Amino acid sequence: MPPSTVLPRFLVTFTVAVALLVIPSTAQATTAEPPYRAVTGMTYAELPGKAGAIDLYLPVDAGHGKPVPVVWVSGGCAWLCDDGNTIGPRYAEQFVPHGFAVAAVSVRSSGQAVFPAQLHDAKASVRWLRAHADRYHLDKNRIAAMGDSSGAFASTMLGVTGNDPELEGDVGVTGPSSAVNAVVDLYTPTQFAEMDQHNLPGSCELINEYGGGTNCHDDAKSPEGRLIGCRPSTCPDEVRAASPLTYVDTRTPPFLVVHGDADINVPWQQSQLLFDAVAAHRVPATFYRMHGMEHDMSFLDRTDGGFEHTVHTSSRNGEVVHMESAPPLNWAEVISWLDGALRVPTDG
Repeated sequence: MPPSTVLPRFLVTFTVAVALLVIPSTAQATTAEPPYRAVTGMTYAELPGKAGAIDLYLPVDAGHGKPVPVVWVSGGCAWLCDDGNTIGPRYAEQFVPHGFAVAAVSVRSSGQAVFPAQLHDAKASVRWLRAHADRYHLDKNRIAAMGDSSGAFASTMLGVTGNDPELEGDVGVTGPSSAVNAVVDLYTPTQFAEMDQHNLPGSCELINEYGGGTNCHDDAKSPEGRLIGCRPSTCPDEVRAASPLTYVDTRTPPFLVVHGDADINVPWQQSQLLFDAVAAHRVPATFYRMHGMEHDMSFLDRTDGGFEHTVHTSSRNGEVVHMESAPPLNWAEVISWLDGALRVPTDG
């Protein structure tokens, strides 16, 4: 989805100028080594443009112990770009020091192909990871998927379609499973036909400006309309096929769902629909509704308590619980959640 704010050019220029004034001289400056080993420039499939890229960020000691779990990531851009792998370093800086590998992936844009091409690409990249797991010392049984906005759409669809062979596609490597074992979903659309029901002030204008349409989300030129190739209200079959809600079942892996209730790009109720669906199927899930948060993931960087939030959880026994004292959601909490979600069961 489109960003809600853009820095003015003069502010960017001024900020860069000030930064240059405080950088120490070349003789004094030191460059810290990144906390990971990057293996970039690879492809999981031959696709148009920048799509098909996969970059790995590995612990520096990978290969000297047990295989490491993987966090599959792709950045969001309203399905209008094909460079979702460029978000990789941001995730790698957080996850790799805690024993995870990060696989940053780009899928086709809506201008290159309509849905389900993006899902086929994402699945091909997961199959590629499993096919190359031994080479890069990856744990093929512990793969989580994470993303924001349209990147979260890809990760969410990976989570809910892992057991549906009809959605595998024929992109790239075939054979290994494309299922993931956990999903972190940051504010993705889940039901295109219901988005305009919950628009906040300014939302319709933003979507129209961004896509060039005139009818908010229900427009063939909206991000959602471009993805499925039609105006959502006129093509229920395409809307249903592109909805994660369609595929949730009891085999769906654990979900961490996050959405800000000040989001004018994607109404937070879209995440409520997803949480309700996974909870109804007794899937373990946690839903953070972040009060006052917009369409961005900057809250993860905060260590001061962050946004006020309302949190609900679901469990295998069908119980939905409102957590009165849930911890603030930041990178450390996401890592803790993933540690639990990807824990390998032991006998006894």
